[in-house]
Amino acid sequence: MSRFAKFSEFKNIKPLLEKANSEDMVEVNYIISELDSDPILDEGFLHDLKTGASKILFGSFSKAGMIDDLRKKLLDLEIKFYDTKFELSDEIDNLEDDLAKASSEKNDSVVSALKKQLDAKNQEKTSLVGSHKSNVKRVYDLLDKLITKSSRLKEYWETTRAEDEYKLEQAKYQVLKNRSADVERLSKQKLEIEKAKKDAEDAAEKFKAELSKSSKKEDQPKPSGKSGIDPEREGKIIKSGKPKSIIQRKKDIGVEIANLKADLEEVLDKARKKIIKGQASENTIKKFQRDAIEIAAILDSKINLLNLYKEMGKNEEEVRRNASKSSKIKDLTNKINQATSSQGGTTGAAQKTIQDAFSGTPNSSKIDKATSDLDSLVIAIL
Repeated sequence: MSRFAKFSEFKNIKPLLEKANSEDMVEVNYIISELDSDPILDEGFLHDLKTGASKILFGSFSKAGMIDDLRKKLLDLEIKFYDTKFELSDEIDNLEDDLAKASSEKNDSVVSALKKQLDAKNQEKTSLVGSHKSNVKRVYDLLDKLITKSSRLKEYWETTRAEDEYKLEQAKYQVLKNRSADVERLSKQKLEIEKAKKDAEDAAEKFKAELSKSSKKEDQPKPSGKSGIDPEREGKIIKSGKPKSIIQRKKDIGVEIANLKADLEEVLDKARKKIIKGQASENTIKKFQRDAIEIAAILDSKINLLNLYKEMGKNEEEVRRNASKSSKIKDLTNKINQATSSQGGTTGAAQKTIQDAFSGTPNSSKIDKATSDLDSLVIAIL
């Protein structure tokens, strides 16, 4: 059975990890801040739209993170517009009925008053449509800037947007259900929901098919050794003193950390499902525990490595300054070698989290807590 795309399926795509430039970030925040001043529906399907998952994988200011912020705002706008327009259309229909009745009764004073009300409501509706089109265009124009020149960012947008359109059709149905008793109209909207759901599933399948064609090119390098760190490789990068190489390596390690977290959560999710279904034998749980501990150990190593790289500085200027200090380079190289050789005897935060999850009699609550703790751990480091 087809399903929607998960954020973890985008985890190896480098264009999604690219930082949005400062100008785009300011523009995204400005537009969202402006549009946020216009209240949206308080309840409904909006609570299901969460952008946090992508930010854990891609970074708070990645292009994918910016796309997600704009996606949510676009969905907010569309749901509010549909609800408000529906209400206005109802009011206009009622006024037109009242006007027809007053005209037939030749009640001139009532006719005059109703015409003024009707004109005002029609003008309100026209303004609403114009304002909505303008706001949506602003969002789309900025999205175009973010995804231009990147087929992967475009695929990410199209795939996730298809699911948002499914959510929109669900929200429309809820509005209809709350405001109308028209059975035929509700039936038609159900068909729209099914169509949007199929489109979203098809978009996910298309993305996965495209991704599989180029997976060899975009796969991250496999970790070396038990710690997942190649000290010789890291040492060369540090000793090179090249700011761009060092900063790029920091970004790459961030991607590797996100990948490992997603892999670890997959193991935990499988364990949780087995526990809930009552299919978690002692041997099954031990296997999940071994797999999780192995991944967690590498995750801890990568987190330690990223912290070491951070000592070189936040930007090119700081990295260049530290790279000119031979004592700094020697110290970091020694720390990397030491971390790699002593990894087997070290229990990091990720490993401790897994140990706690599988201690005593594992249950779904412990697994859920472990997943939440891993989220916090990775968010803090990235």
